[in-house]
Amino acid sequence: MAPAVEEMLRRASTTAYNRRTATRRTEFGGQEIVPGDKVVL
Repeated sequence: MAPAVEEMLRRASTTAYNRRTATRRTEFGGQEIVPGDKVVL
């Protein structure tokens, strides 16, 4: 039962949907990201 509970918590976690704020200019997949942009990982 414990592995099932752990798997449910892992899948239900909001961590996968947390946004991050870019701190420096970069490019990812042809998309420019500038400081202050919100990105989802």
